[in-house]
Amino acid sequence: MTQKLTLLQIVKQYLNAIEQREPIDKIIDFYSSDAEQIEYPNLITKILTKRNVSDIKRAYESG
Repeated sequence: MTQKLTLLQIVKQYLNAIEQREPIDKIIDFYSSDAEQIEYPNLITKILTKRNVSDIKRAYESG
């Protein structure tokens, strides 16, 4: 029998995977196929950036 994870457990697994620099194949499993990441202007990037799942993969792999 498979145990259903709570939202908190999923978030903790996601953050742990990022913290441990897990391979992108493990990270991307947390995203739906139509996910969109929006990064608003900040101290690192001065422009609004929108990424689909493919762009998220590339960005993660490039650091």
